[in-house]
Order: sequence, then C-alpha cells, then structure tokens
Amino acid sequence: MDIKMDISILALLPTLLPLFAGALILIAKAFLNEKAQDRTTELAGIIGLLLPWIPMMLLLPRILAGESPTLVIGGWSYGTGIFFKFDGLAWALNALTLLLCAGAWVYSRSSGPRGPVFTIMFLIQVASCCAAMSTLDVFNLFVCMEVMGMTSYVLIAQAKTPGSYVASFTYLMSSAATMLLFLIGVYGLYRLTGALDYNAIQQFLSQCSVEESRFASLCAICMIIPIVLRAAIMPLSGWLLLAHSQAPHSISAVLSGVLLKVPLFALVRLLLIFPSGGTLGLAISFAGALGALLAVLLALVQSDAKRLLAYHSISQTGYVAAALGAAIAPLQGSNPGLGLVLLVAAYLHALGHGIFKGLLFLSVGNLMDVAKQRNVYLIQGGVSVLKRSGDSLGLTGFSFAVGALSIAAMPPFIGFATKGYISKFLAENHLYGLLAAASVLTVASFIKLSRIFVSFPSSSSAQKTESNQEAPMRKTSLDDDHPHLGSGRLSSVVGLALLCIAGGLLAPQLFRFGILLFDSLLQGSPSLYPLSVRPPELFVLNDLTQTALTIPAGLIISLLISSKTGQRLTHGISGHIASFETIFLGMGVALIALAIQI
Repeated sequence: MDIKMDISILALLPTLLPLFAGALILIAKAFLNEKAQDRTTELAGIIGLLLPWIPMMLLLPRILAGESPTLVIGGWSYGTGIFFKFDGLAWALNALTLLLCAGAWVYSRSSGPRGPVFTIMFLIQVASCCAAMSTLDVFNLFVCMEVMGMTSYVLIAQAKTPGSYVASFTYLMSSAATMLLFLIGVYGLYRLTGALDYNAIQQFLSQCSVEESRFASLCAICMIIPIVLRAAIMPLSGWLLLAHSQAPHSISAVLSGVLLKVPLFALVRLLLIFPSGGTLGLAISFAGALGALLAVLLALVQSDAKRLLAYHSISQTGYVAAALGAAIAPLQGSNPGLGLVLLVAAYLHALGHGIFKGLLFLSVGNLMDVAKQRNVYLIQGGVSVLKRSGDSLGLTGFSFAVGALSIAAMPPFIGFATKGYISKFLAENHLYGLLAAASVLTVASFIKLSRIFVSFPSSSSAQKTESNQEAPMRKTSLDDDHPHLGSGRLSSVVGLALLCIAGGLLAPQLFRFGILLFDSLLQGSPSLYPLSVRPPELFVLNDLTQTALTIPAGLIISLLISSKTGQRLTHGISGHIASFETIFLGMGVALIALAIQI
C-alpha cells in the first residue's frame, strides 16, 4: 500500500514542482534583495522545469509495462475528489511541455522578459499544462484550461507594448466567451449523468437512450468549441495571429509548441467517452486539414515575419488535428490499431512542430531584435548583421536553416519523418490531397522567409513594398549598433536545432516508443504495430522523389508571390487582422458545423 502511494505521489510531482518553484520566487520577492531574487528565480527554473524529469523517468518503466498510476487528491472517495491518472498520454504531453518550456525559459533569461512575475506565471502555466493531461474529470479540465488561459494573458502582455495589450485582451475576450460554453456543457452533462469523471460518464452513455445520447453530444460540442479555439483550429484561430505577432519571442514559441497542443490531446480523452466521439473527431479532422491549407495560403502573402510564422502554427496544428481527429473512430471501433498509429503520428508531429516552430520563432526573433525590423522584404543580410551582434559562428542562421528544412519536410530532419507518418496513414483518406498541397506551399513560404538571412541586390519591388517611413528603418538595421546576443539565446536555438536533427534520425525509435506509451488507450486490444514490427519506411525512392519535386514547385510559387505584381495583389490580404466580429463568427460557424454532424 505504501509503495503504491509513493508511485501515485510521483505521478503528481510534475504538477507540484513548478507550483512549488513559483511559491519559492514569491517568498524571495517578499523578503530578499534584488540580486538574491534573481538567483532564486534561476533556482526555481531548475526546480520547476528540470526536476520533474526525475519522477517521470522513475515512472516510465511502469508506464511502458502497462501500469497507469492513479491518485484521488485530498483523500476523497473516487468520483468525488480530483482524480488523476498518469498514463502514457500524460507522460508524453508532460515531456513535450517540459522540454519546450525549458528551452523557451533559457532563451528568455537572455532576451527578456526575465523578472520574478514572468517566471511565476510561466511556471504556473507549466503546472496547468501537466495537470490538464492527467485529470480525469471534466470540471477539473475546465479549471486547468482556465489557468492556462489566464497565465497566457499575462505572459503575452509581458512584451509591454500597446500591441501586446490588445493581443492579450483579444485572447481574453474570445477565450472567456467560449469557456462559458464549456461550463454549459459541463452542467448539461452533470444533469444528465450525475457525474463529472470520465469513467462514470462513459459508463452511463454506453447504456443511455437515443435522446439522452443526442443531448450528451450537444454537451460535448459545447465543450469541444473552447478546446478547438485554444488549439487555434480554423475557423477559431483569429486570436493567435495577434498573440503570436505581439508576444515576446519565448512566449510565441511556447504558445505554438505547447499551448496549442495540450488542449488538443486533452480532447482525445474527452471524445473517447462519447458515443458520437468518432463522428465529431472526423469533423475536427476535416477542419484541421482544410485549415492547414488555408493558413499556409495566408502565410504566403504575409510581410510580417512573426505573423507569417503564426499562420504556419495554425497550418501545422491542422496536420496534428487531421491525424488526431481521424484516430478517434478507429479507437472506438473495430480497428483500434489504426487509431493507435494515427494518434502516435499526431503526437510525433506535435512534438516535432513544437521543436522546429520554437526554433523558428527564437531564431527569427534574434534577427528581428538585432535588425529592429520585422518586414521580410526589408530585412536582408541577416547572417552578417547577426555576426556583428555576437553570433560570430552564424549559429542563428544555421539553426534557422534547420528549422526551415524541418517544417518544409526535408530529409533527414524531424519534420520529414513526422509529416511522412501522417501522410502514410492518411494516404487513402480524402484529406490527403489538402495536406499534400499544404506541404508544397509550406516550402514556398519558407523559401520566401529565408531571404531575410541572405543578401540580395536591392529590387524595386522590395523598395516599394512599404511606405517611405519604413525605408530608414532598413538602413538603421544594417548600419547602427546592434544589441549583443547572449549565450542563452544562442544555446536555445542550437539545442532545438540539434533536436530537429536527432528527431529525424531517430524517428523509427520514437515511433516504437510512442506505440508503447499510447498502447494503454486500446484497453487490451492488440496493437497494429507492436515493438517487433518496423515502423513504415520513410527513406524510400517514391517519398524522396515527391519531396524533391516540392522544391522547384515551392521556388516558383515563392518567386511569384515575392514579385512586384504578387506583392501588389496580396497587399490587402497580408494586412488583414481578425476582429472580434470575425472571431465570434468563426465560433458560430464551428457550432453549426459540429451540430450538423449529430
């Protein structure tokens, strides 16, 4: 009994340690001087972001053996207290959260923001992400998502610019409105089933009437809409453009890599308890694939570097949603093995996207800060500019190249492997064409963005893109003194670049590891790809040929978009910012689309 309790406590530590670290900073802020506060903040970062790996690694052998430590917090009975379950899905998302947040936090120590308030909010956000993946009742999922949201509002505003305040407020208003829907769904589900925990709800719905099942599906839709908004799946992605483009670079990386993914995978648990989960999952899958294509089309016409990356966050999350949504019906039906491999492919791409998109935000952020400019047509010679700011080895340029090749799905980087798995498992799905088109356009978009790191002869089209007021900014960015890039900035981008390379080379091993982690979701059903079976081959002639063909296609599209005519035709689209009206219109469209499914 004591051993079991110890195991359960270990499962809670990834949530508790960041909270303890945040409390430590508060104590230091109240009683210690500024220098001691800074040292305490560094210690808290280690406690909250590195120490959780110890209990996670201790629990890993048990999870791989099929165990799932559980804990009811506070000594309450099951069904009454807060019920935690630390299974493979929780372990995987906690690993993603801790890995990416650690890199972003190290970057922020050099670039800012870096104060006690920032780190406290950052650590609370990490704890809420870890808790969201372990909780097994709908109300505590609501609490975790609210904490994730509230800390995000504060962290986005840490840039302390008028634009960041507007972005934070926009996210707050749109998120708060949809979370009311979530509460309505929770209330309706509780009235129907008399329970809040997933297992009791699933048991009731498995034997309910048709009318009760339809009502439960309506409740599910009310809870799905806020999660889809938090995951920035079209048409509920408008808030992300402002948040990404105005937030500090480190927070943009966390928003893209973690805050979009945790709600999406928490949705897996929710969908699996509803009889209509498979149908709703297919709707989410279609929205993800369509959003992947539409978002990259909009990314192509952007002149603002961070807004371009924001659209790519929406697009790449669409890939994840396409695979994840398509996994629900097989997991609930007669082909759970297919559902398992789709879920693993979705997770691996979520992990890969978190790594390479974090890398892109941080490396582009380095250049933006040095050049004091963010327009992709006005920044040139980035590698040379960065060398004069302390990056003498060209580490930022190298890291950007690795990130760009990863998101463009070029071998042997991680994006090639993760997109390859999704493509192979959705090859016979009607969504495959949308994702294939999005891949070609992604190549075009990053050929366009890469121009900021190299030097070109000045072209009339580039000079006439912006107003005369912005032209002096370009000269200033190349000739004046530049801020020095600290070791934290450079070590973060290099570390993420190495992960992109390692993830691509070790993709088969990661795939097998994912199968073992997520196998518990099958509830005893046989896996389609057990450990003894090799994952799908990626480096085959057909796949390499298709990848090679995307390069000239992407180059042609990039040249057309970047031409004088292309810039003139797309100028109005690139400056469009989502308003409250369009965000709430998207909410209505999503509600209607999901309601039609049932």
